[in-house]
Amino acid sequence: MDPVLQTLLRNQGEFVSGMRISEEVGLSHTAVWKHVQSLIEEGYGIDCIKKKGYRLHTLPENRWIVEKLSLLCHYPVEWFYKPEVDSTNLWAKEVMVRHEKPSVFFTDKQYAGRGRLGRQWESETGKDIAFSLAVPLNTDVCHYYQYTIMMALAVYRVLLPIVNTTTHIKWPNDIYIQGKKVCGILSEMLTEENRLRTLILGVGINVNSTPSLPHALSLKSLTGKEFDRHIILSEILNGFFDLLHQYGCGDFAPIYEAWRNALMGLGQKVRIDTGQKVIEGTFIDINEQGIAIIQTDQSIEKVYSGDLFLSKS
Repeated sequence: MDPVLQTLLRNQGEFVSGMRISEEVGLSHTAVWKHVQSLIEEGYGIDCIKKKGYRLHTLPENRWIVEKLSLLCHYPVEWFYKPEVDSTNLWAKEVMVRHEKPSVFFTDKQYAGRGRLGRQWESETGKDIAFSLAVPLNTDVCHYYQYTIMMALAVYRVLLPIVNTTTHIKWPNDIYIQGKKVCGILSEMLTEENRLRTLILGVGINVNSTPSLPHALSLKSLTGKEFDRHIILSEILNGFFDLLHQYGCGDFAPIYEAWRNALMGLGQKVRIDTGQKVIEGTFIDINEQGIAIIQTDQSIEKVYSGDLFLSKS
C-alpha cells in the first residue's frame, strides 16, 4: 500500500502541502517529491505547485487502484492485485491454503475466468469487475450456499439502484437485468473433513464493456454511462460484510427472505437442465441450502444444481 498515494486520494482535488504529507507518511520532503514524480510517471495526474503542495486530479484509466479501494471499503481485508491472471478463484485457492485472513483477489485482465460447469467467463480488460473474496470459516460444509446467498444479495442491492429496471437473482448464482446476464458468481470451498475452512466467492460483473454474447449485457450497454469500478466493488464488499455480520448474529431469516423475493421464476413454470436430465414444472419454493423445489406433473422434485430457464408457455 502506497501511503503517499493514500494521502493524496483522501484529499483528491485539493492541494496538500509537502510538509503535511511528510509528517503523515514519515518521509523527508525530498523523498515525497521523488515519490510524487514516480506516481506521475505511472499515469497519475498530479499538480505540483510551490508553496501550495500537491494536488491529485486524475487517476490512470482502466486499472485498479488498490489504495482507493482500501479507502472505500469499511472492513479490514487483505488486498491481492495483479494486472492480469488466469483466474482469481484459482489464485485465491493457491494463496488461502496458507493464509487465514479475509482477502480480496482482483485483476484487470482475467484470461481464463471460469463460470459454473467449467464454462469460460469473458471479461474485457480494464472494463469489468473480476474478483474473488476469500473468507476463512470454521463451519459445516452444508452451510456453504448461505454465503453465496449473501454475495448474490449484496451484488443485487448494489446494481438495482444503478439500473433502476427489472433485476433478478437467477438461481443458483447469477444476476440478470431485463432478462440478460450481467453477473455470475462461482463458489468454491477449501475443506478439512466435513468442515468448511475457507469459502471462495468468485464474482464477474460486466460493467463498462460491450458483451459479445446475445444473452449478456453490461451496465454501460444498458445505461450508456461509464461507471467507477472501485465504487461498485467497494459497495458490494461493504454490503456482503454487513450481511455476514447480521448472519453471525444469528439473523439469517431476513437475508434469506430478501434473496428469495428477488429470485427469478419463483412461482412460475420453469425448465431446469441438471446435465443429467431436464425437469419441467412450477418453481414452488427454495430452501436455505439453495435446493429448488419443483412441482412437476407427476411429483415434487428437489433440484440441487442446474441451468434454469423460464418456460415460454
